[in-house]
Amino acid sequence: METYDIETIPLRPAVLENQSEKTRYLPSCSGCIAKEIGVCAGFSANHPAGRHRSVTGNVVSTGQYFPARRPIVHHREMSDIVPFVCTGWAVSAVVVPSGKRRIVSFLLAGEIASVNFVFESCSGRAIEAVSEVYCRKFRRSEFQAALGAHPQGNSILSRLLAGERESSDQTHLDLARRSAESRIARLVLHLSARAQNSAAGRAESFSFPLRQQHIADATGLTTVHVCKIMTRMRMERYISLANRQMRILDRGALQALADQ
Repeated sequence: METYDIETIPLRPAVLENQSEKTRYLPSCSGCIAKEIGVCAGFSANHPAGRHRSVTGNVVSTGQYFPARRPIVHHREMSDIVPFVCTGWAVSAVVVPSGKRRIVSFLLAGEIASVNFVFESCSGRAIEAVSEVYCRKFRRSEFQAALGAHPQGNSILSRLLAGERESSDQTHLDLARRSAESRIARLVLHLSARAQNSAAGRAESFSFPLRQQHIADATGLTTVHVCKIMTRMRMERYISLANRQMRILDRGALQALADQ
């Protein structure tokens, strides 16, 4: 596994807020549960990666850069870490013995890789960078202790579990009942809403580094089918896609397609 160390690649200053060096966070940190329970100490202008101590000093985390299309966690990897995506996009996927995968979720900045990592030494999930990713990893035992000690710890954990359950239910419904066009339209709308919530983009325009293979692995379609549907959506001016930026041109029409 190839990673980038703090001493060789500094954090891109453009994504940092104008805060004091000791309490600096990214815009997407506002919704991150690691910040919410006080285990993440934010970023330093000079040392964004490497080892970090939490605001209480009880939790140590490590940060790494991963280039696009590189694995962050192998699906059979045994580890004692809970990984978070701080910048960039990643995927969480399950892998069958033949090597084929099913993308379970797309991970945006400020999100935990999977709630499975809070409980399991082997989560069964493969985590892979889509774009360049900065990932922070917490030791599981320390993270669990901090979560349990937080006044809202149970509520936060319930929220995570409910979110993953809802995502799983919708995925089953997609594969069983929804058309290919509906699956892709729903994916675009879903990512648009999450990008807006994470301060990664506006409601109608947001970063979209996904390739056709990512969309195919998430929707259970072939790349050829994905290409045809995405081309049709652009020709009918539901969306535009250029330079890895997605723009929703006709949200009403796209929503109608998603609801089919």
